[in-house]
Amino acid sequence: MAPGRRSHWERLNTRFHEALLSGHDSPWTLRVLRQLSRHTERYRSFAMALPGAVRDVHAEHTEIFHYALAGQDARAALALEAHIRTTPDLLIQALRAGRVSLPGSGERASS
Repeated sequence: MAPGRRSHWERLNTRFHEALLSGHDSPWTLRVLRQLSRHTERYRSFAMALPGAVRDVHAEHTEIFHYALAGQDARAALALEAHIRTTPDLLIQALRAGRVSLPGSGERASS
């Protein structure tokens, strides 16, 4: 993704995930989920910049969207879980392989 398009993509990504939550009745749950989403932004940023990381986020969103519209809640939830889980999984793999280090870890990423 071109660096200049990143903020636009983030807004669209937030709108997509907000739409998934729009029918939820609990204000407390919505508040917690929104807070968790904001906290994941930094990790998403690192994962998007990983060298060699290939991911079709559009296909992931499309799968979630189709299940949600079809009323297949369990499948939509599983697809959403896999979608969210991919980011930390990519980062863990890169950290273990020594391809990247997170800021503040005291280690430098190898090229």
